[in-house]
Amino acid sequence: MSKISSDYSGRDELQEQYRAQQEAKEQIRDQNEQELDRLKQSYAAQKADNADRFERSIQAEKINHYDQLRKTKRELNREQARLETDGRKIISQKTADNTKAELAAAREGESRVNEVKQKYAASEEYERNQMLNAQNEIRTNHRRSAEAILKDSETKIGKLHDDKAKALEQAQTTHAIALQQMEDHYNGLRTGAQEQYESGLKNLYQRTQDEFGQKQLLHSKMIEAYQKRAQDPFYSINRYDSDLLDIGDEYVLRVKVPDYERNQFRVQVAGQEIQLMGIRHNEEKTEIEPGRWISSNSHQTVSERYPLDHPVDGRSMTMSEQGDWLEYHLPKFNKNHRYSDAVQPKTYDPDELALVKEIEFPKSLPRPAFSKKSDSGTMA
Repeated sequence: MSKISSDYSGRDELQEQYRAQQEAKEQIRDQNEQELDRLKQSYAAQKADNADRFERSIQAEKINHYDQLRKTKRELNREQARLETDGRKIISQKTADNTKAELAAAREGESRVNEVKQKYAASEEYERNQMLNAQNEIRTNHRRSAEAILKDSETKIGKLHDDKAKALEQAQTTHAIALQQMEDHYNGLRTGAQEQYESGLKNLYQRTQDEFGQKQLLHSKMIEAYQKRAQDPFYSINRYDSDLLDIGDEYVLRVKVPDYERNQFRVQVAGQEIQLMGIRHNEEKTEIEPGRWISSNSHQTVSERYPLDHPVDGRSMTMSEQGDWLEYHLPKFNKNHRYSDAVQPKTYDPDELALVKEIEFPKSLPRPAFSKKSDSGTMA
């Protein structure tokens, strides 16, 4: 037994080492997965941040250009309004002057009216042409300024986009190299762990085969010893011939007990089961020749239990004798049942309580198996 215990201890140590290796392997795998997730999250965050900064810079450039265009348009509108105002003032002034000239011409005579009108028309046409030329020149200058601003903005936007694309490509290359290095490192660790696991498993299999062979040899010896011992009637299992019947409101237990054993036989209820207990004792002594005596002393404890599907009132249990059979009636608990006042709880002395203990069989013998039938307690 000490050798078997040491073999089991060695196998437990191997299993513990194998579990520790598996846990270390799982821990390395978790660490690698966490590092890979962290790098992925870092790359995604950096990518999102670069895209966000690029988008913000583009939007800022667009807003600045749109502000310059709006400012230029406002200046053009103001200049145009100023020119129109000046033109209207000039026209008003000229109209006033022409009116005065016409009045003077009317006083001077009809001959000067046509001359004045021609001069007025020529002057008005000249002023109008001057105003149109000034407006065209201002529009041309503003258009050229806007085109130059737009061209410069497009150049800056293209340069900024190229710089962002190069930075993104470089970050992707660096990340790919880091991922490849991590994958190579993990593959190396996994290969080493796999080789170590296969080596440990091979050693464990060989040791298991050796232990199995030794245990087979030991078990064959134990089985041979048991077969010799099982033929001895002293180690056989003895039991009472008994039946347990369920007849509705109560259970009826019938046990066949010889008269000479009834003083050492007891039936009691423990929890939700019925326990049968008995003691058999025999002592023989005889003189086979003068001065030569032989004696035999045997002591046997028999115990049997019936599990119940329904709780019973053990204090109300009654017993009657039916020839070689003892018949016990055990009422079931229900909503109408009450404890019997006439039946007092029974007390047991220490010797009787000792009968409740379960029989201890030799460890080299298998434990008996019982199966309860629907209306009897026969042994399977």
